[in-house]
Amino acid sequence: MKHWTQAIGDLAPGDLHCADFDWSDYQIISLSQKDQELFQRVYSLMWEEFGEKGELEPAPLLYERLAWDPLEIREGRSLAYEILVILKDDEIIALRDHSIITCVRSTDPRSVIHLSHAWIKSEYRKQGISGWLRAWPIQKARECIQRLNLPSHALMILAAEMEHFAAHIPERMRRLKSYAKAQFKTLDPQFFPYSQPDFRLPLDIDQSGGPRPVPLALLLRRLGKEHEDQIPLQEAKEVIESIYHMYSQSIREQDMLPLWKLYQDTFSIADELNLLKLLHPIPHRVTSKDQIYPEQPHPQTLENMNPIVNSNSQNSTPLIKPNTPTIRREGSH
Repeated sequence: MKHWTQAIGDLAPGDLHCADFDWSDYQIISLSQKDQELFQRVYSLMWEEFGEKGELEPAPLLYERLAWDPLEIREGRSLAYEILVILKDDEIIALRDHSIITCVRSTDPRSVIHLSHAWIKSEYRKQGISGWLRAWPIQKARECIQRLNLPSHALMILAAEMEHFAAHIPERMRRLKSYAKAQFKTLDPQFFPYSQPDFRLPLDIDQSGGPRPVPLALLLRRLGKEHEDQIPLQEAKEVIESIYHMYSQSIREQDMLPLWKLYQDTFSIADELNLLKLLHPIPHRVTSKDQIYPEQPHPQTLENMNPIVNSNSQNSTPLIKPNTPTIRREGSH
């Protein structure tokens, strides 16, 4: 019951209604590299939602991230990656993947929880699942902090990349409204034009003349500080550095250079940055993906982005059916 209470405490204030969701008929699992067949199913769903938008990394890259060990420190940071899958009668009805980047070199250690992709089958939306998909990654961050022997009060910041406000695109507005209710705010893109790396295959990047970063809004929820409308400059820098550090583990240095240059050119401003509410039009520099991904000589397909594991493997972790939304991981008791 203690774990259950702690999980409810991780829900954002605007997501507290999700605490009443009945999980008795669902299975909630955290993928490992042994779960090859399920990984294939998950990636196919991710591709349908995010692949053609240029917002999904190749399958081998995500599969390799599952092996990240948070106790392995890279340039002062710990890395962990998790894919959560919710099943009902063996059907995937929701999924979430996220990375935990914990800065251990600071006198004031912080954990950046990078929310990558979330998907919920249409008939299960607006029932309370989305709030939990935003809350469960906090448990993974807390687990990493504990394993690293860092103070339990270390600041945790959830970060999500999302397309900018566009009132004429209902699906985009639905996502923004959901995150706004969860008290996420965004860095002002007029002063900080954040971009995501180019996720295309290296051959396609080279043959198209180089990387084309994807301008997005960076949404933040600072746990325990959701009411604040400003963020210290150093804290904002640490969030961006942590996310780009995570991407740099698997994306070529030359493809990350435009992002690092943008970052360096941006942070020569005031000591604090404004955090803006999500449901208002905000001017930004690029609004159309057509400006970023013009006609590609080698368009991405599920087949060339997913030359991954043998799906006939029998080394699949048994699914676990919890009575409460407590995530069971390999080796947990």
